[in-house]
Amino acid sequence: MSGMKDPIDYVFNNARYKADSDPVRRQGIQGNALLFDGYSTWITRSVAKIEKPRDAITLEAWVAPRAYEWGDDRRPSAIVNQHDRSAKQGYLLGMYRHGSWTMQLGLGSEWVEAWSENKPLEKNKWSYVVGTYDKAASEIKLYLNGELVTTQKTPKNATINPSFSDLLIGKNNQGVLLRGTTTMNMFNGVMDEVKIHKRALSADEIKEAFDSYVPQAGGNIPAIAEKDLAIDRALLADDRHRPQYHLSAPGHWMNEPHAPIYFNGQYHLFYQHNPQGPYWHHIHWGHWVSDDMVHWRDMPVALAPEKNAPDPDGTWSGSATYDENGLPVLFFTAGNDAASPNQSTGLARSTFMQDGDNDLKTWVKHPVPVTRQEPGKGRFGDFRDPFVFQDGDHYVQLVGSGLDGGGGTALVYTSDNLTDWAYRGPLFESNYAKYPFLGTVWELPVLLPVGKDQEGQTKHILAINPAGKDADVEVYYWLGTWNSETFKFEPDHEEPRLLDVGDYHFTGPSGFVDPLTGRTILFTVSQGERTAQSEYDAGWAHNGGLPVSLSLRADGQLGIEPIQELESLRGPKLVTIQDAKLEKANELLKNVKGDMLEIVMEFGKTEAVQYGIKVRRSQNGEEETLLYYDADTATFNVNREKSTLDPDEITRGIQGGKLELNGENLKLHIYLDRSMIEANANGLKSLTTRAYPSRSDSLGLQVWADGDVKVKSMEVWQMNSAYGPTVPAYEPALRPPAGELTNHDFQTGDLTGWTVVSGSTFSNGNVNDRNEWGWGGPFNMAGVPGKYHLWGIRPGEVEDGGTGELRSETFVLGGDGQIDFLIGGGSDINNLYIALVRASDGKVLMKQTGHNWEMYLRRFWDASAYIGEELYIQIGDKATGSWGHINIDDVNVPVKLNVSISTLLQQVKDYGAAGKLEKSLYAQLKNKADQSAHQLSKGSKEQAVKFLEDFLRVLDGSSASDEVREKLAETTMWLIAEWK
Repeated sequence: MSGMKDPIDYVFNNARYKADSDPVRRQGIQGNALLFDGYSTWITRSVAKIEKPRDAITLEAWVAPRAYEWGDDRRPSAIVNQHDRSAKQGYLLGMYRHGSWTMQLGLGSEWVEAWSENKPLEKNKWSYVVGTYDKAASEIKLYLNGELVTTQKTPKNATINPSFSDLLIGKNNQGVLLRGTTTMNMFNGVMDEVKIHKRALSADEIKEAFDSYVPQAGGNIPAIAEKDLAIDRALLADDRHRPQYHLSAPGHWMNEPHAPIYFNGQYHLFYQHNPQGPYWHHIHWGHWVSDDMVHWRDMPVALAPEKNAPDPDGTWSGSATYDENGLPVLFFTAGNDAASPNQSTGLARSTFMQDGDNDLKTWVKHPVPVTRQEPGKGRFGDFRDPFVFQDGDHYVQLVGSGLDGGGGTALVYTSDNLTDWAYRGPLFESNYAKYPFLGTVWELPVLLPVGKDQEGQTKHILAINPAGKDADVEVYYWLGTWNSETFKFEPDHEEPRLLDVGDYHFTGPSGFVDPLTGRTILFTVSQGERTAQSEYDAGWAHNGGLPVSLSLRADGQLGIEPIQELESLRGPKLVTIQDAKLEKANELLKNVKGDMLEIVMEFGKTEAVQYGIKVRRSQNGEEETLLYYDADTATFNVNREKSTLDPDEITRGIQGGKLELNGENLKLHIYLDRSMIEANANGLKSLTTRAYPSRSDSLGLQVWADGDVKVKSMEVWQMNSAYGPTVPAYEPALRPPAGELTNHDFQTGDLTGWTVVSGSTFSNGNVNDRNEWGWGGPFNMAGVPGKYHLWGIRPGEVEDGGTGELRSETFVLGGDGQIDFLIGGGSDINNLYIALVRASDGKVLMKQTGHNWEMYLRRFWDASAYIGEELYIQIGDKATGSWGHINIDDVNVPVKLNVSISTLLQQVKDYGAAGKLEKSLYAQLKNKADQSAHQLSKGSKEQAVKFLEDFLRVLDGSSASDEVREKLAETTMWLIAEWK
């Protein structure tokens, strides 16, 4: 395979939210190896450029896996393959669940598989894998590190059926598609020295090859450094939306943090993690270590699903406590699909006594589950999220479940030794009929002391995450008393309360009592609230909330405050405001900008009904997120209707909840961390939310009210990263001005601007505002639900059997030539497509098909080579079978504007006549524009551009309004881009 250059697909080759970066290289067996990230990295060799062995073949590679996939549809994570299993064609060498590995071939009329089950590929170690097939011998052989491990007999004298698929390295030709975006069955780790031979190497040749790679002294395989397999969080440091001082996995997927524990001077916190990619699947335990619960270090995966262990199919949430020797132990939910139910609780012990590793990197699982659910004890099949604590001389374990015919609960077990547990019944039964939003199952139950009441009685908080039917997935809680004799929780109030009013951005509670300070600390997960494609493009999903301290206030209410250690993240103080009216406060805030800020403020008494602060605000308020209090409804709210102009982000609406101030001034403590917004109000409620602004200037602050209001005090700090030096957020290059297609997003509700060329598939009836397609989920069309888009079928009228062609207006491509659009529906590049076509000769220049999923994905074309040409967009449907339709929305084409220097001169004259330009400014701008026009008339575009650049400098330093500056700058920049 040497001597050719093949493309490497990688999500950050053309990054969307960060600067582009190359595929990652790490130290290999010889020179560099390629790191495959598990979801977006693969190499393609075109089918036309690869030979097709028929009588014999050898596949070999050096691989070091960092994680095993679950293996959807029993398809391996491909190392190298060119195959079609259903057609019994081609070949595959790949890895499967728990490190088993395989060579598979289409031989004659059969698909033949050879497996190595007992000699798996070890994680975090180099392995030399070889698979051979020889028609004459009629057998497949597998070799690991030069030694034969498997022989599989095959049909006699069978030839290899050639496959007509491309050769792929790191990606399965027929991987399972998840959520329409992510292909499963991909290799995760480093790979080196991939070779294909059109003969079967002998055992001696394979042993000789192995020996040639490893040191001759002892023949030892080189160790691979931990850093060479780790997910490098530095790759995401400039992501425009990724929080930099909140808890986050180094990359890929995470959900709730859990199992906090303090040991030997360090805090340990774990989290649900998929090391394969930014999607939920085959969950592991990630691990952080910190000295202060603020600055965290990434550790290797602590717990992973294992063969012959309690958790072969997933290691889900749990907790931590100390054993009888004071050493940390972990309790986890063990997933085992072969058991009934498939959930139990497991135990893992640290190897600290053996290795003295204070980072607690290594854990050993108890060989069998420590708690199994028995029929009649809770809702059978829902048994997860053990929360374990020591109570006197015994341990108590709470397990999330439900009650048959009723609502959720936590089941109580007790033990004297951590391995033998006795059932004690449900902890507490809520009124499900009255509060159905509590769901039929409770997940992640947490029971923690929060202080003593005025009578000196210790009070506890019981926090849960509702799940199941009718559940409102938030953190609900009760205050009450833990009765250690009856093993019951006795609430002080019947109605559950919310800890956070941000609506689904503060979930997954876990907590502990900090042994250093005695504080009760709560951790949560902050949901990302993004589409599957946005998470794929970003390379990460979700992050943790800031740790908060819970306490019982003197008035009997629950107090919730950010931990004081967060002050260590403060950088320079940007402003201090005292007793300022709204206008004065905003004047002082005019130059305060940032996407990583801490804000502490208090409002004075006011007659205003609604008042608060706008954050992540662009210069003219095109984008902004409003945090405000409504005195009439006594609610604390966020308005995200203008949070972003990005049509692919789904952060919209107004969210909030009750906050009784009882005569107090409104006091806000706000943390901005790129997309994260966390606001604490009066130490009583938090509001956690998200915003994904599209504009690079959406960094401002503005105090807001519907009446007179005074800012009693306000301080703003710039914040630093918790993971090293702060890296500024990526700013996309400013795109040159351009027009757009008529009705590019179908918002007229019909096909205005488009022409039906042929067939019955496309008509005004295809343009609809449905967000749900009826059998699987949302379309995720551009913008908020309720916007129009083009669905390729009309249910009950014209469905997959219809065909036709739709065409846009003809246009001249302008701007930077970058085209993007949303596409869904069937995958058939020849019969279902959107295409860019040259008008003069009808030549198809670019083409894209769907992905056998209704949900839209955004696709991009670099059509800069065709700038200035007359083109049109063609939408074609020639398919009639299953998935025989195409969906299209938001076709963004930079259309050349009909703008000239005369346009700019006329704008300057019009603004001058309207009094929107001061006389001196009008004279300066007109002079620069006239000089530019003069140079253009002489044929000197270079000099004309220089005068326009001078025009911009004068404009930028002027006192003209934002509107005037923006309009004149847009025209000027378009002319500069056009002339350059």
